[in-house]
Formats: sequence, structure tokens, C-alpha cells
Amino acid sequence: MAPQLRHRAAGRRKPQRHGRTHAAVLPRAHRSRPRRRRDGARLGARKQLAVDRHGARQLEQRRSRRARNRYRNPDRLRNGSRRESPIEKNPKPVKRTALARSLAVSIVVGGVCLYLAARRVEAGDLTAALARFDPFYLAVAVAISLAIQVARAIRWQLELRPLARLPLFLLWQVIAVAYMMINVLPARLGEPVRPLLLSWKSGLGVPPIVGNWVFEKTMDTAALVVFIHLALLTNDLPDWAYRAAEGSLIGFALLATLVIGFWLRGEQVVTATIGRVLPGGARDWLLGILRSARAGLEILPDRRLVALVFAATLGLWFLPVLSSYVVMLGFGFDLPFSAAFVVFVAIGLGTALPHPPGMFGVFQIAAVVALELFGIAKAEALAYGLVLNAIQFFTLIAQGLVALPLVGVGVGRLTREALSDRA
Repeated sequence: MAPQLRHRAAGRRKPQRHGRTHAAVLPRAHRSRPRRRRDGARLGARKQLAVDRHGARQLEQRRSRRARNRYRNPDRLRNGSRRESPIEKNPKPVKRTALARSLAVSIVVGGVCLYLAARRVEAGDLTAALARFDPFYLAVAVAISLAIQVARAIRWQLELRPLARLPLFLLWQVIAVAYMMINVLPARLGEPVRPLLLSWKSGLGVPPIVGNWVFEKTMDTAALVVFIHLALLTNDLPDWAYRAAEGSLIGFALLATLVIGFWLRGEQVVTATIGRVLPGGARDWLLGILRSARAGLEILPDRRLVALVFAATLGLWFLPVLSSYVVMLGFGFDLPFSAAFVVFVAIGLGTALPHPPGMFGVFQIAAVVALELFGIAKAEALAYGLVLNAIQFFTLIAQGLVALPLVGVGVGRLTREALSDRA
């Protein structure tokens, strides 16, 4: 009887995992059935445990293989057929009239801003200011600009955590291509590229990604408000700057109230407040955006994750401020670090205008207005705006060209989809 008692005790003993997947973590349907010897007797507990572990390893290998194939070939189904992406399925016709109108308006705005920034600036003074720039600081500013896209991918990974846990490299590819299209197309017509690309590469729905985009823009606005007030508290600025800061604060408060109110109370918040003054078409358009955003706003109940995203947003937008200050050092400007906050805020407010590709013109007038507050000559301020704009533009284009072959979609197809969605 002693061997039989030892056998029962071994069957009751809780087995050790030893770093491998144990059968207890498997669903009951995936566990192997008790096997018997040829004479009909059951296997021992140790041998049965080895059989279960072998089945668990096989199941884990199949799952990991599926996950790897999903990210390597996201356009392939399980049966080997090719899955149609939202970028390829039923392409919409581009409304050329609306596109031409947006392009014309953005070019006119950029040309007027560039004229105002370069007015009364001699070519010799501009050339001399550009020649004084130290190339060492150029390398530092380029490195910081390259890190901005990585920081965007890290923040986006945090924002998408309630929806899916996606690889950082995949998110960097999507962001690099999307921001290249945003800078190539006028008036930020490339904005739809990011949700469409991520939906194709990950399998997530477009509406939750758009809702995540709404939450991200809310965080960006909050960070901009923080930097605006940092600029006001650390610099002696004129009265019109304070009035502009008050306007941005009011706009942020209205946006935050609308988003949180819709999240808590639904459509009645919109219909009872801003819906009374909006026409029917605009009200329906706003409600449609908020309905699609509700799925992406699932991050809001998790306060810890919201705090992490906001901290990541502050860190992300601190990098352009640091890049602005590094370029100031390259030109030899004797300015405090707080002046970089003013430049960042001015450029951020300039993005609200329908700017041309690369923000040329709008970028320069924002830099000139910001630096003239600190007594910098107009030629030097214009040279500063040209260099800083070129650094940010060409680093974005370079990263987009590197990531474009990895996503597997051509520039022409991306352009058609972005323009058809916006037009």
C-alpha cells in the first residue's frame, strides 16, 4: 500500500512551474485528456503533467506565431488570402475643387506671412546672420528633432493601452509616415493618414482611434496652456500677449467642458448648450465626432493612465522648446531659456492658420514676432526661423521616407485617401 499512498500524495501535490506555462493556466478545452497505458491504467501524475506541459507549450507557440505573423504581414488573413485595407478598399474620388481651394488659401496665407517676416530685411544682413550659426548646435538640434517622433510613439502607446498593446516600432512607423504627409500636404490635410494606417496595420477600428485622437488633442491643448502661462510668468511681455493667453485659456476650458460633459452625460450636454446656437448641419457634425470619440475616451476613468499621458505630453512638447533654445545658442543670442517658451507658443498658435506645406511663412512670422519681443534684430530673427523650420521639416521628411517602405503603402495612395477624406 505504501507505493499507492505515495502515488496519491504526488497527485495532490501542487506542481512547480519552473518558468514554463503550466496546464492550469490553459482553458479546459485546451488541456490534454488523461492518457492511459496499453494495459488500460492511467499514467502517473508526473507523466500526465509532462503531457499537459507539452500541450501548453504547443498552444503558446501557436499564439506567439500568430501574433508575429500579424505584425509582419498585417494584410494576410489566416487562410493566406490578402485582406483589403481601409486605404485600398473603395477609394473615394478626390474633390479637386475643394483641394485647389485649400491649396490656394494656404499658399496665399504662407506667402503673406513670409512677406511680412522678410519685409525691410536686406539680403546681405540675412546671409550674414545665417553664416554666424554654429554647426555644432545644428547637430544637437537635429538629434532632438529626431527624438520627438520617438516621444510621440511612446505617448501614443500609453494612450492606446485601453484598446490594445501595440509595439513601439509599429507606432513609430505610422507616426513617421503620417507626419510626413501632414508636412507635405497643405492645411494639415494629411491628418486622416494616421488613424487609417494604424487601423490597417493593427486591425483596430477607425472610430476608437479617432476618439483617441480627440483625447490626444485635449492633452496637447492643456500642455499648450501650461507653456503659455510659463511664458507669461517668466517673461515681461506686452499686454496683448496676456490677452491672447486669456483667450487660449477660455478656449481650452470650453473644449475640456464639452468633452468631459459628453463623456458623463451624453448628447444632452451638446443639445442643451452649444447645440442651440449651431445650425443643424454643424450640430450633427459635432455630435458625430463626439459619438465616434466615445470609444477612444475609455482612457478617462483610469486616472493613473491619464496622469501618465499628461506627463508624457509635457515631456514631448518640452523637446521642441529645448530644440528652439539650442538654435538660439547656435546663433549666439543672449536670451534666457524662458524665451524658448515664447517662441514655442507663438509657433503653436500659428499652426491654427491654414498654412502651406512645411509651415513655410507661418513659421517665420511667428519666430520674428516672438524674438522681436526680446530685442532681436529682424534679420537675425528671420534667419533663426528659417533654420529652425528647416531642421524640423527635413527631419520629419527623412523619418517618413525611412518608414514608408515598412508600412507597405505608397505615397500616391496615402495622398488620395487623405484628400478624399478631407475634401
